[in-house]
Amino acid sequence: MSRTAAPLVVNEVMTSDVVTIDPSETVENAARVMTRFGISSLIVPVSYTHLRAHETSLHLVCRLLLE
Repeated sequence: MSRTAAPLVVNEVMTSDVVTIDPSETVENAARVMTRFGISSLIVPVSYTHLRAHETSLHLVCRLLLE
């Protein structure tokens, strides 16, 4: 007999203390922030009600290599 696991809900796996960075910050500063907090992505808000994107360490490395 197989049992189906209960579906996960977002608040069970999410991080509640997110780290954000202003869109005007440099890529180098974003990398420093990610290193300091030991994280692999940052939230880039455009306002308090809208998100622009999230930047991952891979995105930052690609941007640095292409500059």
